[in-house]
Amino acid sequence: TVHHLVLVRTLAQEPAGPFECDTFFKPTWLPLFANGTGAASLDLPSGSTFFLPKGTQLLVQLHLLNPSTDNQNDSVQIRLRRAAPTANLAGIYGFGTTKVELPPNQKSDVTNDCTVESDVDVFAVFPHMHTRGTALSFQVGKNGAQPSEVYRVDPWNFDQQAITPLSLKLAPGDLTRVVCSYDNPTADTI
Repeated sequence: TVHHLVLVRTLAQEPAGPFECDTFFKPTWLPLFANGTGAASLDLPSGSTFFLPKGTQLLVQLHLLNPSTDNQNDSVQIRLRRAAPTANLAGIYGFGTTKVELPPNQKSDVTNDCTVESDVDVFAVFPHMHTRGTALSFQVGKNGAQPSEVYRVDPWNFDQQAITPLSLKLAPGDLTRVVCSYDNPTADTI
């Protein structure tokens, strides 16, 4: 029943306790962890930590999806462990776009290019698409070169979204490209 889960550090105070949220994501949320369906863990590189000052508010956003007509009873666990602070801070860097429009009765690709603005040491990836997704590619172009593929999920399986280790260094000026392939067999634009 869990479509995805996001654990964030809030920069602006949010209500305490459970509440309905009318937005996918806020710019005042700093992501610490994300997961799709199924269990996942995130092990930071040695010597890296998330820094959470005393009094930090953590927020968990759950998107729940009941694909059946039956009532569902499920649970979610998040386990955090303390670590000594380090100078090498970890965070989530997002690639891609949420602007998706799928024409009716056809397969199509949604492509998003981004120029990296600072050094990024990638140690894991969490690809995320919805049920109409069929494949996903992450490409990188170094020093103005055409991007080449460094990561691929093909075929895409909505029920197997997981955090995957990937070691990749990105530098300012690198071009990144995310290509998400979809199939919309309906007569409606999605």
